[in-house]
Parts: sequence; C-alpha cells; structure tokens
Amino acid sequence: ISEILANAMEHGLDNKVLVSALVFPNNIAIRFSNKISKNSTASSNFSQKMDRSFGLTMVANILEEENISIATFTGGDTYMLEIRIPREKFLNENNKLF
Repeated sequence: ISEILANAMEHGLDNKVLVSALVFPNNIAIRFSNKISKNSTASSNFSQKMDRSFGLTMVANILEEENISIATFTGGDTYMLEIRIPREKFLNENNKLF
C-alpha cells in the first residue's frame, strides 16, 4: 500500500488519493485514484507503465504470487490503479465469505 500511495503522491497533481472498494461475484476490487495533468503521458496499458515504474512492477510481482491482479487506467484527468483480490482471500474464521 505504501508503494502505491507514494507513487500517487509523486506523480499526481495534489496530495489526494481516493480509495474505493467494489464487490464483484469472484473478487473484490480496491481502487486508488488521483488527479493527473490532462497533458500527462501516463499510460492505461499497465505493461507499458510497468516498464517505467519499478515500484509498481514490484507490487504487481508480489501480488501475482497470491493470484491477485493489478491494472492501471487513465481517463481525462484521473489515473487509477486497481487491485483485484479473489473473494476466497476474505474467508472468516468459519471459512465463510463475508
């Protein structure tokens, strides 16, 4: 989380990061979004972004080992990083999904 937040603070226009969560049938998506310059060259293709961003590459590699995916998107003046976590990672003590 600290690497994601540090990346957003370094590359964003302000010191704000919006964090949201969405529940899907097979996974939970955690989204981190921040404002970027409309002239930004930020790529929505994560593989291209990873080539320039060792920090996000490290995060993606660590999460991939746990079957957790990561993707980035840009739209207008917003850059978003999304982490998709399989719902089975959220089992409670009775082995039931929340």
